[in-house]
Amino acid sequence: MRPTTARNWLYGISVLATVAGLILSAVSWLRVCTEACSEVHNWQLWGLPFETAGALFFIPLLILLGMAWHNKWIMTLCGFLFAAAAGAELKFVLVQKYQIGAWCPVCLTIASCIFIAAGAFVIRYILEWKENMTQGSKPDFIKSITKGFTGLSMFLLGFLIAAVGTTHFDPLAAAENTIRDSVAFGQKDSPIEVYIFTDWACPACREVEKDLEKFAPQIMAKARLTFVDHAVHTETLNYSPYNVSFMIKDKPQYFKLREALTHWALTHPTPTDEQVEKIAKEQGIKYEQLNFADIALSQKYFKQLATQFSVKQTPTVVIINTKTKKGKKLIGVDEITESNVMKAIDSLKDTK
Repeated sequence: MRPTTARNWLYGISVLATVAGLILSAVSWLRVCTEACSEVHNWQLWGLPFETAGALFFIPLLILLGMAWHNKWIMTLCGFLFAAAAGAELKFVLVQKYQIGAWCPVCLTIASCIFIAAGAFVIRYILEWKENMTQGSKPDFIKSITKGFTGLSMFLLGFLIAAVGTTHFDPLAAAENTIRDSVAFGQKDSPIEVYIFTDWACPACREVEKDLEKFAPQIMAKARLTFVDHAVHTETLNYSPYNVSFMIKDKPQYFKLREALTHWALTHPTPTDEQVEKIAKEQGIKYEQLNFADIALSQKYFKQLATQFSVKQTPTVVIINTKTKKGKKLIGVDEITESNVMKAIDSLKDTK
């Protein structure tokens, strides 16, 4: 086969491999692949899902390949891009082998498309190098050597970019962080965090609640404030889903809603949706029920906080500086006062 004819065939192979890679990226995006692919979807390249990164690579590359037929410089650029992509795909294959521990057929086929297209350009390069050797043109020979080293560098660069940018995305951890931020009040970026642990059937907690609405704005002006339902009495489990819903969806009216729920809890250990809807309506809002996943995550988060700070009774207030890891704990009606809480915040804020 003549070199020119061979190069045309190799060009066609690279185009077909690119089209196949784009189609398979769409298949991956539609999540119609096998169960083995599910874990792969929890990995990202520089914050982008693999399938999105693939589409962003294949679409421009197809355009460049279309322009490369009559432009040798663009053809060379395409070769370098395939070399970089091959390096990146090698990293992705290693991730499946050693970190995920499962093979995704679609991902492996996409990798094969990249390797085939890159291989076609390598063969084109070898044919070109042989022609230059035969013709004995020194400038062309040097140009071929330079192109070969550049291609190898692009392969290594692609591998490095993928190695640095490939990260594992944990949907559960992301959901937990979302809940953590959603239930918080005040200065969410403050290093000072205040956690108020209460129980909806706790008489002492009700004593603290009387003054809570008065000095909570002062806390929120200086710190991140989180109300934590700590189930000492089982009744708290009945009220917590409603409380969390109000914290997430009705922050401006939350303290009035919390006060109304506190009064209702005195005589109604097991509230119904209709009763809570009535309480919300009296405050001028419409109660929105949370989905089960958000409720479960909030309860898990509250339990983690109680364990982390060794909370054994309610009411308890924990004030902590997340940078210095220093904190203070106030327990009971006598200790949980506006003066004590604000002094603790100020003292921890000034800690070096």
